[in-house]
Amino acid sequence: MHEFEEGSERLDTYLQSLAAKLNSNEEFTPDDTFTMGTTFIRTPGWGCGNGKRYKPSCAAVRGIVKRSRVTIKNKDNLCCARAIVTMKALVDANGNSRDQDYHNLKQGRPVQERLAKELHRLAHVPEGPCGIPELQQFQTALPGYQLKVLSIDPPHMLIYVGPEPSDKIIHLVKEDSHYDGCNSFNGFLNQSYFCNECNRGYDHDDFHHHPCDGKWCPTCKRKERPDFIEAKRPLARGKFPEPTLICRLCHRIFFGAQCYNYHLQCRSLNIPSISDTYKVSRLLPRLRTKR
Repeated sequence: MHEFEEGSERLDTYLQSLAAKLNSNEEFTPDDTFTMGTTFIRTPGWGCGNGKRYKPSCAAVRGIVKRSRVTIKNKDNLCCARAIVTMKALVDANGNSRDQDYHNLKQGRPVQERLAKELHRLAHVPEGPCGIPELQQFQTALPGYQLKVLSIDPPHMLIYVGPEPSDKIIHLVKEDSHYDGCNSFNGFLNQSYFCNECNRGYDHDDFHHHPCDGKWCPTCKRKERPDFIEAKRPLARGKFPEPTLICRLCHRIFFGAQCYNYHLQCRSLNIPSISDTYKVSRLLPRLRTKR
């Protein structure tokens, strides 16, 4: 039972699966010890193991059609490293899918195998199938980057997340023992957004639907939210403050002076603030319905 000890990769995976069963605005905060029953069902093999080339027949059986998936076509046991170097090239190109280096790697040119073998040597990982220990070694060999590996099977749990948060995230998808790249987790999950802070997808860029205490300030809709953080600090987890500072011009309510001053500055320059744009975007569907 050591794999279920506190802080283990397996325990994190099952807790993540439990959290995925909650709605986007729900929280699971146990006040005391609790008991959870779990049934383990071994997934039947589909003939796609050993880190070998991904077979289209597997996708047909699972009903998988994902445009965000970058398929790694290989006849060796280097699919994990191949996927890593391919998606690293996309990250280095700032997401430009037309970058020539990324294009060559995506097409499976010889450079992909060469860079994959270089990564194995750099990380001191023997060439062959890769699991969590090997991913940890690859992560150590890639300072400044963060590896994230998503399971292809619903509910699409994250199998591995690098310990150091970074803006340079290498996204991978794992099916059985095969690794592919992924150019967009939100696209793969058919979600509008994917938050790299809480590692969950959600459908609306809306504070009330975001599971990690709000990625955006709910009043001015900016990522910078010091007034909101200050107002929430004394409250318990899952509790949210009420805005109190009222704008005399439009009667919108803000959490503090910084939110309010940003709003006034935009008005004085006759520039629509993010909150104005957000309000219009929320009203448009209602207006179309009335017509």
